[in-house]
Amino acid sequence: MHGFLHHPGTRATGLAVLLFLAAAGGNGLSATEPGLTDPELQELESLLRDLGFDPGAVDGVVDEATLAAIGRYQDFASLPGDPKASQALLAELRGVAAAFAALRNPVEPAPEPAVATEPETAVSSVPDGDAPEASEP
Repeated sequence: MHGFLHHPGTRATGLAVLLFLAAAGGNGLSATEPGLTDPELQELESLLRDLGFDPGAVDGVVDEATLAAIGRYQDFASLPGDPKASQALLAELRGVAAAFAALRNPVEPAPEPAVATEPETAVSSVPDGDAPEASEP
């Protein structure tokens, strides 16, 4: 690992996650909140991947790689708690992804409305020196 994703406790965290998964039956589903659907889990994994936190396969299965990615994101974002796929985490990742997208693609400001101008007044097309002289009665 390199950059900000390198964490000295990664091996210990990985071992703890592996032991947790083994105790939970190995399927990893106990590391999710009820209510996350398979498409939401896939979206969560996809968002983690897009933000640089590799969750392994984007398959909707919360496995060791997914939990490790969640843990790295929580470390990066200074979020407390054990790594767990949740609605709150999904909402947070959606917000972060949207913020990064907005930074990459700034919205152009709306054009200013046109200012109405007064109609021009009629100007004589006859030069001053060529105007006919008025006759006096």
